[in-house]
Amino acid sequence: MKKIVFIEGLPGVGKTTLVTELKKLKNVNVVDEVINKEIIENRTKYYLKNDDLKINMYSEGLIVIDRGLLSTISYEQAKKIINTKYDNRIAIEWFDKNKKIYDDKNVFV
Repeated sequence: MKKIVFIEGLPGVGKTTLVTELKKLKNVNVVDEVINKEIIENRTKYYLKNDDLKINMYSEGLIVIDRGLLSTISYEQAKKIINTKYDNRIAIEWFDKNKKIYDDKNVFV
């Protein structure tokens, strides 16, 4: 069985501390916030690629993901507010396609 826990939140609320402690547990698969270094480029396609890799990294067990789809779509929406010419349609379509992952098998912290 696959159960995903997404850790979302603003900076400074303790996500990194929680993730560090969870990594010490043997029965938990922890996925870091950035698993694809291309993310540093700060381009939409890389955020989406990184998130796709994160949600597909493990196929079963308890999986804790440091930042997930909600963070990515929130960043994209904020970019659009700041720069009204910014095109965030790719991210919205991607989120709509993947939001089914947020069902009753998942827990939000």
